[in-house]
Amino acid sequence: MLGVADTSAYGCRVSRTLPTDRLPSSNPAPVSTLTADPASAPDAAGAERLPDGRSHRWNEHREQRRAAIVAAGVRAVDEYGIEVGVHQIARSAHVSRTVLYRYFRDKDDLTQAMAASLSNEIVELIVTALEAEDTPGQMILATVTAIAEWVEAHPRLYHFLRVRSSSGSQPLENIEASVAAKLAGLLNAILSWLGAEPVISQIAAHAIVGLVENTLTWWVIDQTVPRDELCTTLYEFIWDAISGYLARAGLSLDLAMPLPDEVRNSETT
Repeated sequence: MLGVADTSAYGCRVSRTLPTDRLPSSNPAPVSTLTADPASAPDAAGAERLPDGRSHRWNEHREQRRAAIVAAGVRAVDEYGIEVGVHQIARSAHVSRTVLYRYFRDKDDLTQAMAASLSNEIVELIVTALEAEDTPGQMILATVTAIAEWVEAHPRLYHFLRVRSSSGSQPLENIEASVAAKLAGLLNAILSWLGAEPVISQIAAHAIVGLVENTLTWWVIDQTVPRDELCTTLYEFIWDAISGYLARAGLSLDLAMPLPDEVRNSETT
């Protein structure tokens, strides 16, 4: 309550009180100047508006730039070897080092991405060669030839993968595991089709992959044997191992006989 002076009808001053809640405030509540965010405001039907897609486009752009830098790094290693510097990779990618480090934490992060990209490329190369043929003999020879040609054409990249494997990232081990899984699935389907127990499919697949990989590691350093002779010899070793196992089980497989589609297209185990 607040006391105020007033004059009565008889000329006398009287005092009365007024309730404070009827007085105008000296600090009126501010009028908000904020408006609703149009992107989040509901439309006439009451549904929220969809985002404008800028975030998605930026993420897509970032992945494209990152992939381009990885590809440039692979080209640089292929040309200069494993001692290639970040400045050479940046120059190959047509970006500055500052821009490069916006997409990768450090050089190790970049080389890890390069090794993963190469691993995927090699697995795809091998699987494509394997699936392109329809007879057992052609499958073996085409697959061995495909990887031998790649190693011969890109010895620095192969060395890069071996160095990365020794440092703990294991790109070669990942390649071997992927190829062995695909091969084991095919061997499992062939043995089942022939009526044999497919218990050795995993053992045989890893043995074949190990044979080829270790032979190529030796060959890429000491290429005293022509590539065609190398591939033919590996092919014969692999076939002798498979046919020998089948013979002991009383079975046989014709090298030149096309496999049924259900066998060739079998799922990887």
